[in-house]
Amino acid sequence: MSSDRVQVVLGFIKDLKEFKLDSLSQALGIPEATLASTLEDMRQNGIIDFTVKEEEGYELTERGARYKAEGLPETKLTSLLKEKGALSIDEVKDELGDEANAAISWAIKKGYVSLKKEDGKTTIYFRKASAETLDDLISAKRAEALQRGIVRKKTIKTYHLVSAKAVEQPRLPPLTKLTHDDIVSGRWKQGLKPYDLSALPQPSRGGKKNFFQEFLSWVREILEDMGFQESLGPYVETEFWNFDALFQAQDHPAREMHDVLYIEGKGKINDEDLIRRVAREHELGWGYSWSLDKASSLVLRSQNTAVSARFLAEHKERPIKMYSVDRVFRKDEIDQKHHIEFYQSEGIVVDKSLSLADLIGFLTQFARQLGFDEVRFYPSYFPFTEPSIEGYVKHPVLGWMEALPGGVFRPEVTRTLGTDEPVLAWGIGISRLAMAKFGLNDIRFLYSPDVDFLIEEEL
Repeated sequence: MSSDRVQVVLGFIKDLKEFKLDSLSQALGIPEATLASTLEDMRQNGIIDFTVKEEEGYELTERGARYKAEGLPETKLTSLLKEKGALSIDEVKDELGDEANAAISWAIKKGYVSLKKEDGKTTIYFRKASAETLDDLISAKRAEALQRGIVRKKTIKTYHLVSAKAVEQPRLPPLTKLTHDDIVSGRWKQGLKPYDLSALPQPSRGGKKNFFQEFLSWVREILEDMGFQESLGPYVETEFWNFDALFQAQDHPAREMHDVLYIEGKGKINDEDLIRRVAREHELGWGYSWSLDKASSLVLRSQNTAVSARFLAEHKERPIKMYSVDRVFRKDEIDQKHHIEFYQSEGIVVDKSLSLADLIGFLTQFARQLGFDEVRFYPSYFPFTEPSIEGYVKHPVLGWMEALPGGVFRPEVTRTLGTDEPVLAWGIGISRLAMAKFGLNDIRFLYSPDVDFLIEEEL
């Protein structure tokens, strides 16, 4: 309850024995609902006492207010005809606009005008002037006023003051909080709610890092301790690096709109020799006419393997141990295990005499560093690796979860990217590993805005 509003209301009603709510609302410029609430609060706090009488009444609608200011449509029409003589219906519509139909209809009903058809044209003639005002209509023809939407029913509340003594000695409730207005007006002097020194304060919550971001930092530390260097790539990528350089055919189902988020525009691939090598591998290996225009299309990268492809094409020193922990984007249905945006740890190892056994050893060691003692591997298929495997870790709720896919780059990939040495590659589902590590059964919790959850969850 605003103390300023209370003082305004008190100052207006203190010498009144009764008043109507709508009239007081208009006089004070306070909405009726707000004013009724204020009066009731004043009674509850012993400032005033009153009884209320309710009766049915009427109030002007927006249309009624317009008619009161401008006159009834039928009155406008008779005045127009008296001045200009007979008019066609189109001429009346030009003069009265949206009110023409109502004016003609009610003027005919009340006998103010007459209509005559001549040669297919309807003409309106003046018969008698209308002296009826809006007030006459409301008082004498209430049913018509309601029918025409000029007035609407409302409940009229009349307040009868019972206690004048409470008005003379207002008692405002104690303040529970101070505002600028309370201080400036001196309202604070009329009472503050006592402060309970024995009450315990709310626990303090200091800032902390997001648990998932801490997990990603931990993953980076583990990979760097294992001798890998980090590399990053653009979120908006060409299909060339996202697919073509990885020997993924241009008509492969994974490149359809339902899997990949496409962006308008085209990108540029600057290495002409690389373009020729990629085109040759696709046309010889897949047996179709490769399109540079298709390869130049832009996408939100769907895999961090694009970062590995770029790195391998640009770095010729050996050995290579590179990783990337970053976002990828796919047009998936969001559910417990899938999201349109998630993190992937991509990486490659390039050196002589490497085999799939080395990759399994690396993935096992990496998983154990994260605390996953049980890891299972099964043969699998990926478009750009052969042989390929899928590694599974144990989720405490969901059971075995695929999170460690990888393989050895196919020769069609390594030849185009400029190496004849074996390349071990993986695309670890870091988001799924985080779910298993934290015991979360829904990937959406990794992006939760719930403050209580974020405070409690920690690495």
